[in-house]
Amino acid sequence: MITARFEITNRCNLKCPSCYSGRANYLNQHPVFKYASLELCEKIYKKLKSFDKNIEMKLYQLNEPLLHPDLNGVLDLNDKYDLPCCISSNIIIKKDWVQLLAHKSLRRFIISTSGCFSNSYPLGHRGGDTALFLKHLNELALAAKTSSTEIEVIFHQYNDNEKDEKYLSSFCYENGFTFTPIPAFIMYSPWDNACKYRGKEKEQLDIATNVIPRIILQKNFLIENIPGLGMLPCMNESKNDIAIDTEGYVQHNCCMVPFSEEHRAGHILDLSFEETQQIQKKLSICLDCKKKGYHMQYGLIPHIEYTYLARTRASSHSEVNINESIRSFLRSPLPPKKIQNTPIYVYGLIGGERIIRLLQAKGCIVAGIIDDNPRLTGVECEGYPVLNMEQASSTDNFRKGTVIICFIRSPEQIKVIKNNLLEKGVAQALSLYELFVSAKDDRVTQQA
Repeated sequence: MITARFEITNRCNLKCPSCYSGRANYLNQHPVFKYASLELCEKIYKKLKSFDKNIEMKLYQLNEPLLHPDLNGVLDLNDKYDLPCCISSNIIIKKDWVQLLAHKSLRRFIISTSGCFSNSYPLGHRGGDTALFLKHLNELALAAKTSSTEIEVIFHQYNDNEKDEKYLSSFCYENGFTFTPIPAFIMYSPWDNACKYRGKEKEQLDIATNVIPRIILQKNFLIENIPGLGMLPCMNESKNDIAIDTEGYVQHNCCMVPFSEEHRAGHILDLSFEETQQIQKKLSICLDCKKKGYHMQYGLIPHIEYTYLARTRASSHSEVNINESIRSFLRSPLPPKKIQNTPIYVYGLIGGERIIRLLQAKGCIVAGIIDDNPRLTGVECEGYPVLNMEQASSTDNFRKGTVIICFIRSPEQIKVIKNNLLEKGVAQALSLYELFVSAKDDRVTQQA
């Protein structure tokens, strides 16, 4: 299976302060608008099918796919070449939603929002229109009744939009949509931050003024230079992923920096599949990223906090500095004492591959990976077939092992999962939060 992320437009229509593209619009630094022609799309689709019969596509990266002047034409090509796809949109642009959702290839339609009421929505989705958002949301709810496309609302949590979250959560439940709340996060460049945004002071001011005061994550989330992690592969090196810009050039498959001409690695029509997979190992920005240890932190800081915060606004753990705990884990050559000399199962395929690599680099005994999604059973991840709970609990190592839970769940859900694991006989079950805090506890003990 290959996942191809194809940016079919290079602009967004909003000016969200937490996003590269939005800030570029706000500061009038956006590129000249371009979109992928249908001719180019068809050539790229043929090329992708020559790589593998099983391709999944995401028709976005950081920009708005609904800006494409012939989006239905693009989706017609996805239908023609049997290329299932996903779209993410702010839904401020008017479309014939029935026609859009009728495409058999459109498996998932993501709606990104930070609210639905006038006092909070314009702050997160700057430039959007609350009334238009709600109008299109209701139109989509009607169109979805005759479509098999999954509709997911990704809600960006800030410290002032809890009322919006409750409303949209109920709306999604009533209309059969998937509702996914996530703590809002700032897309920023650790390179810009390292040089104190020299030459980009207006962007830094926008972040400091319009995002940081509103986020519910700990404020010390900024990625630091941590040498010694370069031997660990970036998770994008082994995913069979391809990232393609609006003009068909292959780019780094990462949101740490936006697509740009200087990061192009060749045109997709001129590259073999094997060549596309070497990009993360050869691009100068990727090499520098690994040298500084950014690549390992990006997937952990602040995303591990999602495990604790994603479905709750409780911040009772604020006295524990989770991000500093993660840095303690990364800097230490050894794993926390809690998991030394014990077989480890990683519970959760999404994000689990990064944890597996970290554990292996520290000499841990990784016994397997578990996931509760039946569609993932048997899928290979980092050389391990994904096991369901029953399969894992029947293995010899399970009763003397530790399960590390990598799911994005609320504390209450994590507790249920842990109790279930303990009832199945595992010796120890830890959330990612507990794993990283234990690393900091070890360091404090050593210093004492």
